[in-house]
Amino acid sequence: YTPAGDIDASAFTYTWGNWNTWSSKVMRDSDTTLKITRNGDTIIVEASNVDYNESPNNMTATDKTTLTAADDCVFYLTCQNAWVDILQAKDVTVREGGIIVGNTDLSSGFWTAFSPIFAVPSGQSVTKTFTNFTSGAENWNNFVVILQNTPTGHAATDVEGYAEYGVFRADNWTWKGADQDCFEKECNWNWETFKADLDGATVNVTITNNGTTADINILATTADRKNTYSQKYKNIAVDGPLYACFTVDGSYMQFDTLTVGKTDRSCGFWDDLSNFSDIYAVPEGTQKTIYFKNYTNGQENYKNFLAILQKTPAAHRADDLEGYGEYAVVRADNFGWGAGYDGIVTPECDWEWSTYKEDMDGAYVELTVANNGTTADVTAVVTTTAGKQYHQYYKGIVIDGPLYFCLTVEGAYIEIEREKVGLTDCSTPWWTYFSRLEAVPAGKTLYKTFTNYTNGNENWMNFCVALSKTPEGHSLAGDPNSVIWPVEG
Repeated sequence: YTPAGDIDASAFTYTWGNWNTWSSKVMRDSDTTLKITRNGDTIIVEASNVDYNESPNNMTATDKTTLTAADDCVFYLTCQNAWVDILQAKDVTVREGGIIVGNTDLSSGFWTAFSPIFAVPSGQSVTKTFTNFTSGAENWNNFVVILQNTPTGHAATDVEGYAEYGVFRADNWTWKGADQDCFEKECNWNWETFKADLDGATVNVTITNNGTTADINILATTADRKNTYSQKYKNIAVDGPLYACFTVDGSYMQFDTLTVGKTDRSCGFWDDLSNFSDIYAVPEGTQKTIYFKNYTNGQENYKNFLAILQKTPAAHRADDLEGYGEYAVVRADNFGWGAGYDGIVTPECDWEWSTYKEDMDGAYVELTVANNGTTADVTAVVTTTAGKQYHQYYKGIVIDGPLYFCLTVEGAYIEIEREKVGLTDCSTPWWTYFSRLEAVPAGKTLYKTFTNYTNGNENWMNFCVALSKTPEGHSLAGDPNSVIWPVEG
């Protein structure tokens, strides 16, 4: 459906008033909530803008149409001399660029829908960011965190040896087997508004593996960006490998993602710079893990993701940057090439080749690149939409300098989980949001590339780099008197 002509000005009501401040104030870095309602033959568009000064501005447009109940009506966004960053979408049936856990009609029962399972190695933290949607029927109708000891399964009947270190609900209730409400915890939820606060909230969950214990730190920012709440579960006993996942109950979760490749799965090999992911640095003695979903057109086994191990932090071709070169290119279908690969590496996998093409469509991939100094390893843990798990290894790729890697695709696309630090309305309080902790070995250089956003109120209201002695924790609260500089240990 499109209108027959321009919509008359009388269809609009708005509160921003002074058009002289339209571009300089009302629409500057504005967070907009857009609500579109179809009521019979009438379309109602409501926009609520909050500008960079935290001032609210509203607009309503009502258009009488010739639509009938049998007619389709779709909407999309475009812009001119501007750009928009779509943060979330609610009550729609089609979503591009997001990993969904649970039914979007909020009908998922408890322990029926799960996120992919991810590892939390000892001494490391993993952060997941998502939008939480709830039916609001009960406080527990929200996300649930599960800590377990196996990389697959959600019950002892699924996999031998499966056990839970604990199950942790959003509404501050926990259990481990028959032991109820049994963990150290704290939160500052406003219980009078809890149900409304969690609907559409942006949630950051950080899970830290201390070796023999684990901690869960949760920050939830309400959809209107006005309130941020915290929740913590501490000193959870861990006596083996630590894995985690999420489930839902009368709710669903939407994970933010970055798409690489064309969603119609039409991209050719190495043919468009937009078909490459960011380039990630892997300093010597460290490893980097990327989480993504893989979608393939299923025409050939190689129509999937590829990992490129290269020498430079930029470029994808020798013509683009002096010194560019590849140690190896490795494919999802157990094939590779390059100076550090040919005649050196024997790929390993446990693929079921008879179902490989179907298994890879929609599969969740945990891909890790490790820098051993003179060699590199690539490990992929792949979980199919049916829950079956496969493994792939490229070990001993020869490297002779700095190591970087990126992902590309052919006849496929991938959705990479994004890492965001801070609130997208630039209201982040000091020392409340942190990126993943990463090691910087002696004599080595760690490269990070990111986009910085600021409210512009003060010079210091920007990114901050913190160097610490420990692989987890932020307990010093950024006290300048506690900072060791230069580094002493």
